[in-house]
Amino acid sequence: MKRLLAACLVASIACLAGPIPAWAHHGYAAYDETTIVSLKGTVTDYELANPHSTMSFDVKDDHGKAFGFYFGRIGAKKISFHVGYK
Repeated sequence: MKRLLAACLVASIACLAGPIPAWAHHGYAAYDETTIVSLKGTVTDYELANPHSTMSFDVKDDHGKAFGFYFGRIGAKKISFHVGYK
């Protein structure tokens, strides 16, 4: 009986400790959350998927050269853009 109880305790701890590493990949330490950046460009691709949705778009500089940007977001419920949207 003690072995069964010990096995259940170990299994319970393992199940509860498993999700802890999943929280770590949502850190924002590499981002400056105090600065707002506005970009105007053309949507080139998007993907609505759980748990992360993504969008790629091209932004032109003052000389007309296009630079690709990639934007990720946690979750998405609806969209109001399409490929080619400016």
